Amino acid sequence: MRNSKAKAVVGAVVFIFIFVLIASALSYALAPASSLTRLSLHEFYEQEDIDILILGASHPLHGIDSTMLDDLTEKNTYNLASASQKALDSYYLLREAYEESEIETVIIELTYGMYTKFSGYDNPLSSMILFDYMKASANKAAYFWDAFAPEDWLEAILPAYRYREELPEMFVNLKTKLSPEYMAFDEAAGSYADEVYRGKGFAAGLDAFEDGNMGRVSPYKWDKTIINEEELGYLEKMISLCREKGSRVILLSMPMPYATLLQIGNYDEVHTFFADFAAEKGLPYFDLNLLPESAFARTDDLYYDSTHLNETGAKAITPIIAKIIAGNMPSLAVHFSEMEAQLGLESVYLQVTKIGDRADVSAKVICGTAAEAEYRIAVKRADGTEEVLTDFAEAAKTSFKFKPGDELICYARETGKETISHWDSYIF
Repeated sequence: MRNSKAKAVVGAVVFIFIFVLIASALSYALAPASSLTRLSLHEFYEQEDIDILILGASHPLHGIDSTMLDDLTEKNTYNLASASQKALDSYYLLREAYEESEIETVIIELTYGMYTKFSGYDNPLSSMILFDYMKASANKAAYFWDAFAPEDWLEAILPAYRYREELPEMFVNLKTKLSPEYMAFDEAAGSYADEVYRGKGFAAGLDAFEDGNMGRVSPYKWDKTIINEEELGYLEKMISLCREKGSRVILLSMPMPYATLLQIGNYDEVHTFFADFAAEKGLPYFDLNLLPESAFARTDDLYYDSTHLNETGAKAITPIIAKIIAGNMPSLAVHFSEMEAQLGLESVYLQVTKIGDRADVSAKVICGTAAEAEYRIAVKRADGTEEVLTDFAEAAKTSFKFKPGDELICYARETGKETISHWDSYIF
């Protein structure tokens, strides 16, 4: 009887061991080889002492060059931001950082969307990826308990299950993962074609708009009725922890294009909400969306999409963040509505409806409250000829017969000016 019980226990232990071994091997084989988070957390754990820590979502991840900030501040900076990082994630990463370092300054970037219950806000995938690469610890166990609902536990614990649809690509993925470059945490081996890890947590966006060609932008709208109180609670917990540890806290928001701010429609409400929060906590808040043109000229070519700075943009804004850290940056006591009245034409985009071989075309502009626009709409044919459909008229509607390969182009300028400032195109 005792032997049979012992055999059962041994058999169960062997089964669990084999299961864990197979699950771990499959998880390794199926999890994507490209991972900025893997590279960042690996380098983070190698830091001996961090002076300046940056937390937040993808805006600071792609917008703050930590190596450049090191040079400007003569401090050891680490950018621990990550894609779709929630305040809950930031809090547990902050706890992790305090295990490794005594931190002088903590910068918390406030991306307004991360504090509202926007569509998909409760998707746990970004948290799972952070969980994958955090070291085993009591902090990681607490993070698991807070970050994941019971229905998410299996995917969180078992990447093999999470990435089960990647099974057909397993051997291609493994080929990359078994390369010396990947195993050595080479930056190129874990990056993407358009996002490259540059070190110390900074990931550079390589794409860029041509200046004047951003086109349509559709940002999250700010709605105070869908504030995520739980996330605000974790922001407060971060602030309390920083004060307990003796760290200085700086709150800031990264600069978005003017066209995006205009399309939000009520950006003053966003700014006022976070400015009031900061004042209540006795903290400085630097909303870099309110920087004047003389300090930061927001041309389209500084962005890789309608909210994120690219590498060139990051190098342009990082010196300003160094000034904030040094205490050499005056407060930005202005409202966006004051700036809005001074803005000109910021973007133009085409809207096309096809009916058979005809297209109904209209153009829209995003501009400041005092600006007006006029449009030239033309079509470039496959043979290289260009036909003007409307020539700098205030009306931006037309209809024409198209052929496959035709390129529709809308040029826009402010009324009364001769220089074309923006354009958009559509290929049939």
